[in-house]
Amino acid sequence: MKRTNERFGRIARKGLGALALGLLLLTGCLEQEEAGSEVPSRLGINFIAEKRAENAGLDGTAGMLDDLADLGAGCIRQANGQDVCWFTIYQGGDYGDPDSYDFSGSDELILGSAARGIQVIPTLFQIGGDSAVMNGAPDTKRLYTPDGEILKVTDVYEFLHGTRSKVIDYVTVVASRYRDHVQYFECANEVMAYGSYSANDYARLLICVKDALQAVDPDLKLVLGGLAGTEDVVFYHHLDWFEEVLEELEKLGGLDAIDVVNFHHYDEWKLLGAAVDALQEVMDRFGLGDLPILASEIGSSYVAAEGPAHTEDGSEEDQ
Repeated sequence: MKRTNERFGRIARKGLGALALGLLLLTGCLEQEEAGSEVPSRLGINFIAEKRAENAGLDGTAGMLDDLADLGAGCIRQANGQDVCWFTIYQGGDYGDPDSYDFSGSDELILGSAARGIQVIPTLFQIGGDSAVMNGAPDTKRLYTPDGEILKVTDVYEFLHGTRSKVIDYVTVVASRYRDHVQYFECANEVMAYGSYSANDYARLLICVKDALQAVDPDLKLVLGGLAGTEDVVFYHHLDWFEEVLEELEKLGGLDAIDVVNFHHYDEWKLLGAAVDALQEVMDRFGLGDLPILASEIGSSYVAAEGPAHTEDGSEEDQ
């Protein structure tokens, strides 16, 4: 890929170099800082799951949100089974009809969080390939509609007869419902990780979604789907793909579709600062250097998925 080897050498040398200045973890108070001012790092919560809450003796979602509010959490990114992913909420019928959706789970999460002063950043379309497949997607290789169509948004025919109109209708219904409680929507998640949905496809999807959000409310913001980072080399491959997305956006005159850049990091802590530096470098090159950065999944655990920290009986020490 374009600069993968160069970046890999730099990450090994630089370690935590710019972590204090480079990383912004977003919370419920996501304001635009004044140009040139120092931006503090902030901390939010990534996934929550009602089943885990019950295992911990909490009273479902309400009990979990009470606990998070007591801890001072300002933001939640996702809740398994209670997000606005269209595989989760779409019940069939007209994509532009609110009655075609079941919002009971997402209402409990989003409205319950808002009542406690916690903001949710919902993920549109899908949480991840496996999650989408469990909810009806044909495979993990691309983004699909709940009808099993590859999500294409490219031309006039698709706008009138195909998936583009479904995208606009779905985003409009969701954004209209939650505009008073949600300001930031993430556009899918780890898109490159799930196969062959191209950079051009994703760039066009970003523009389509941003236009739909803005038509509902000009204050709504679009968050880049998280760039996967399970190992250093994986992260840099995804960073190369992100460059391709930005190149496509630039050709289409749509670089302003992204309001927040979003990445994941599951490697050693000493590599995090250089990873942020490399991401910032790409953003600077495309004139996006002032955008906030969201590290929406972050950790340094190499515990196997079936290991104690990831099971229902994992202890606090394990985790």
